[in-house]
Amino acid sequence: DTLKIIGVDMFRAASMQPALVANMGDRLDTLRPDVLFLSPAATRVLAAKPDDIVRVQVGLADVPLRGAGELAGAGSQRFAVMDIAGAQAAFGRLGRLTRIDLRLAPGVDVAAFGDAVRKQLPAGVVAVKPETTQAATASLTRSYRVNLDVLALVALFTGGLLVFSTQALAVVRRRAHFALLRVLGVTRRRLVALIVAEGALIGVAGSALGIAGGFALAGLAVRWVGLDLGSGYFRGVVPTLAIDPAMLVLFFALGVAAASLGSVVPALDTARAPPAQALKAGDETRAFSRPPSSLPGLAAIALGTLASLLPPIAGLPLAGYFAIALLLVGTLMLLPHLATVALSALPAPRLPASELALAQLRGAPGQVRISLAAIVASVSLMVSMAIMVASFRDSLDA
Repeated sequence: DTLKIIGVDMFRAASMQPALVANMGDRLDTLRPDVLFLSPAATRVLAAKPDDIVRVQVGLADVPLRGAGELAGAGSQRFAVMDIAGAQAAFGRLGRLTRIDLRLAPGVDVAAFGDAVRKQLPAGVVAVKPETTQAATASLTRSYRVNLDVLALVALFTGGLLVFSTQALAVVRRRAHFALLRVLGVTRRRLVALIVAEGALIGVAGSALGIAGGFALAGLAVRWVGLDLGSGYFRGVVPTLAIDPAMLVLFFALGVAAASLGSVVPALDTARAPPAQALKAGDETRAFSRPPSSLPGLAAIALGTLASLLPPIAGLPLAGYFAIALLLVGTLMLLPHLATVALSALPAPRLPASELALAQLRGAPGQVRISLAAIVASVSLMVSMAIMVASFRDSLDA
């Protein structure tokens, strides 16, 4: 596990930041180079008792430190405090400082003082107000939260495609059964309602399992990885999961709605099929056989490429999110044509079973498109998640 250790000037901290001064029995402990003062959260995590030895790994070295007190005003953050001279010696940072806190006297012009200090600072050192650091952190976490929301929408779209693929292939296999229902008097509207209801039931089960599994995985991730995906940026913060019942209901409804919408196209295609023709053997290969035009897909990809070049709006890459949607939709629209070209370029296999399978795929490009749509969306979701996590960690490291 990781522990954030702050080296401070104890005499200055007593007047400027009393929360960093521990309640101790021996006041000389504040000056000893091997003494550590833990926050209550760090004490609980490490199960440390007074005068216990806490071993800290610094590089390849193992540094033993003694816990001599607890920081009563540390709140729920997980960190430790020790004398600055001891921290520099223990961690190999003699003569180095990472931060200097200043408290101005009442009546001093903060802006003018900051400008005067900046003129005297060397390269690589900046003078900022605490609000600036907090705003930068808030902006960083806001971008991460927005990216997660966008990826959640992509995941919702992917789930809808999975239901569409499952329902479409299942409907094709039962095409003759549905045609028989039509002959027996079931109307097109009732047949569409039946298939959409099947999709809604899949959405109910999937949404319930997704919400439960999502909270379980989130709990494990927060516990073992942390808020910053292991980068160590928020080491002192103890994360907790917050459950919003209203949002749970909304997510559940969105999952059911996405699954229901994913069943609409297969339901309409089945309802429009002439019953007499659908009852014939081999009619399932005609399902989704009419290839769509490639112009909408090419137009969507072109617009997505242009949108990816637009600047951020209010600090958020809204045009980039729109570009992702256009590129994904455009690729899905071009899948039938791409599948036809790819299948035509494949050489004839030697095995009879492989040759029969290839012939079936070439004869039913619509079913190939249905199977590939969910796979393409799933792969794009995984790639997007990997890129977002890597980008976020690079931003923290920078």
